[in-house]
Amino acid sequence: MASSELHPQALPEWLEYVEHTADTGIRVWGPDAAAVLSRAAWGLFSLLVDPATVQARLEEQIEVRAEPGVPLLAAWLSALNLRHQVEHRLYCRFEILSLSPDRLTARLGGEAYDPSRHDLRTEIKAVTLCGLEFGPVGDRWVGQAIVDV
Repeated sequence: MASSELHPQALPEWLEYVEHTADTGIRVWGPDAAAVLSRAAWGLFSLLVDPATVQARLEEQIEVRAEPGVPLLAAWLSALNLRHQVEHRLYCRFEILSLSPDRLTARLGGEAYDPSRHDLRTEIKAVTLCGLEFGPVGDRWVGQAIVDV
């Protein structure tokens, strides 16, 4: 199934879906690292559910620290996916509060999964290190993550 069939909504101009063998992924760009991290999180959740159906009914804070050998983008998306899987949360707002090369603190806006309002599209098993990109390219930042579905 093509990405356009799986995700019919219009995508923001800073996001594209990436086909990868049996997996899928996201590629985002922005003016700086914080924007790319925020947009990558939004892109991750857009793979799971139509973002228009998720409301920022609750606010949570999260701190993510990347372990040696794991890039911050992968640690961030993995932590968000874990919250989704364990606590059944869906998020639609991501504000990076502090950022260093191996750590970030963010404020999340979202809500609990409600099967009467949220049609889950897929399950993300893991964020992979394959094809991972995160860094400056020319005058902007780029992030790419492939997820195992």
